[in-house]
Amino acid sequence: MYFVQLLKAMKHNINRVQKHLEVLVNVGEFLQSCFRWQSKLRTIVAFAVRCFTYLLMLCLFAYSDVLINGSADKNRKLDEIK
Repeated sequence: MYFVQLLKAMKHNINRVQKHLEVLVNVGEFLQSCFRWQSKLRTIVAFAVRCFTYLLMLCLFAYSDVLINGSADKNRKLDEIK
């Protein structure tokens, strides 16, 4: 009885992993098709989203650097004044 339940559980887990892998393969195929010019509109949108993402990360990095280094410089200047 226990062995049968164990086999059913294993079969359920294998099916679940198989479905997850199918989804990952489909997402990968979609992402590849975005950059193959099969659909010009899809490629342009994918390129725009990618550029926007990189620019957003660059701006956030620069802003965090200004916050960190800018506040340190202000504290140093205040210490020099005192």
